[in-house]
Amino acid sequence: MSSYASQLHEEQQAVDRAYGRLDDLRAEMWQRLDTVRAAGSHGSPTQRSERDSFATMYENRLTQLRSVEDRLVFGRLDAKNGDRHYIGRIGLSSPDHEPILTDWRAEAARPFYEATPSNHGDIVMRRHITLSFREVVGVEDEVLDVHSDQVGQASSAGTLTGEGALLASLSSRRTGKMTDIVATIQAEQDRIIRSDMNRAVVVQGGPGTGKTAVALHRAAYLLYTHRRTLERSGVLVVGPSSAFLHYIDQVLPSLGETGVVSRTISDLIPGITATAGIGTNLYLCKIAMDIMAKHSPPDEDGVRIAELDEMSYRKQLWSHRPLTDFWRIGRGYEKKLEAAGLYTMGDIARCSLHNE
Repeated sequence: MSSYASQLHEEQQAVDRAYGRLDDLRAEMWQRLDTVRAAGSHGSPTQRSERDSFATMYENRLTQLRSVEDRLVFGRLDAKNGDRHYIGRIGLSSPDHEPILTDWRAEAARPFYEATPSNHGDIVMRRHITLSFREVVGVEDEVLDVHSDQVGQASSAGTLTGEGALLASLSSRRTGKMTDIVATIQAEQDRIIRSDMNRAVVVQGGPGTGKTAVALHRAAYLLYTHRRTLERSGVLVVGPSSAFLHYIDQVLPSLGETGVVSRTISDLIPGITATAGIGTNLYLCKIAMDIMAKHSPPDEDGVRIAELDEMSYRKQLWSHRPLTDFWRIGRGYEKKLEAAGLYTMGDIARCSLHNE
């Protein structure tokens, strides 16, 4: 057996142990749920209420345990003293309370996302584990302490790599649904996810930069860290449309959280609509939203969306009045333009061509 194959075999044993414990917990929850259901509706109102509460608790736990099946284990941290901590979607312990898997949201898992060669504490190596169903198909190591023996061991085993896990995630098959990024969270994203709960956090970026994914992982982190507080108040995810909520609806369950409520703006406040503009540049996005979308009828989800490119902008809006409908043209600018005989965007465009 090659060095790399032996590494796969070693990690397979750890993964089998984690999945074995997961299966045991599922069976235990099923047994408890069956026992509660078998009691039927007998007893006093208090007893029936207690049974309903226990049944709900066991059902929720079963839902959580089913949701974390895919890629249950995805990482390992090696410390200077030889300790190893496996990182996964949820925390798992043996019946004797021996740690098997560390929840990715736990403080002990933070180095998996944030440790660097210049700031790694007592962690000497970070390992990424790739699974196909329950089978280990790849391991990749990032040595954080260049003076550690792990450098030579990882090099000889053929596991020493760089950003392999992230690149594999980017090239994975698309399913039409948003997936979690729990195995490839970058240090900058992790700092946002773990930022303090007692202040608003605004995540900005262009399309496809991971804003929604980071926000959902932050929700999962806050539920894990401040569960007692948030269970009383609840967590609400607001999306622009039901199509968007359907697109993201598997992310939080896959992170072990099933109690979050998702609603569109129109669900919360009937008659209030979400408006969006799509364009080939920022200006056209803004104009599409301000002039086109805001004056179009909403769809079944209460969403108004309009799209503009250079040609459709010319055809549809060059004769539009008043000019104050356009972005950054106030009444003062409009008066100056009118004094020059310019009443529309078409007039301004023709004047520009003439002056050239």
